[in-house]
Amino acid sequence: MFPTNLIRSDWGNVNFQDGKGNYYPSWLESISGSTATIWVKLPNGIPANSSVTIYMVIIDPSQTYDGVNWGAYPLLTSTYGQYDNGANVFNFYDNFAGSTLSSKWIEVTAPPSGVITVNNGVSIINTSNTIYYVSSQSFTAPYIIDQGGILGNYADDGPWFDLESTTSSANNGYLWATRGPSIGNDQLFSDNNGCYPASAVLATASGSSGSPNFTIYTLADVGGCSGTINTYVNYSPWLSGSSTTFPHSGYFSPFRHYNNNTPASVIYWVRVRAYPPNGVMPSVAIYPFFH
Repeated sequence: MFPTNLIRSDWGNVNFQDGKGNYYPSWLESISGSTATIWVKLPNGIPANSSVTIYMVIIDPSQTYDGVNWGAYPLLTSTYGQYDNGANVFNFYDNFAGSTLSSKWIEVTAPPSGVITVNNGVSIINTSNTIYYVSSQSFTAPYIIDQGGILGNYADDGPWFDLESTTSSANNGYLWATRGPSIGNDQLFSDNNGCYPASAVLATASGSSGSPNFTIYTLADVGGCSGTINTYVNYSPWLSGSSTTFPHSGYFSPFRHYNNNTPASVIYWVRVRAYPPNGVMPSVAIYPFFH
């Protein structure tokens, strides 16, 4: 039996190692009762048809996160992002700490006053299609973008989370765009990307409803006209490009939001992570070891 009684309620007194005293940078995504969702960065990945042993070490309960090798989502602590080490774990990460956007974002067009507010998280509300900021770093498919936050409302046609890509950090046109999850017309679509004509709709969905809870919205870009592009809500499938997508190498923006008659959505973190080989996440088995 796994000794959860030895773990602090905030999971601060654990770390992850390779068995030789070397730490694996790790980030706590969430806690629900005695269950925690944790991401561990493996410097060499997992070779095909093999396995990697990761040791979860439980230390003295008086010890806690170091914010470097072992960290947590920004809302865990009363001081926002106090132990957040997401930048050490993911290919790209921002928790929007403070009151201004960091150098991880490039302003394409100055947004109207009140559209974007940064205050330990970024609140977004507007009625425009313009991409105001894009990532300062570009990415080549395959990769996965996740963003976590609270939807302002599940009103028809918005508000929602929105992700868009662009070929240039100075260009506010997009290669693809996806929005969701709202009750209304959620779409995954493209714009003159080389595989489709302008404004081709790849997929639509509707029917999500509920209270404005914390939501993780994900886009997986496999790349190539014969590949796929999929979106997920809390890791459950939402929209799919029906096995047809497009070449993609560029920047992305999470800063778009519709319907300024409802509360703004708030994004607390956004990350880019590696796409698992063949789209299959590795299986996990836990074996207690006491020393």
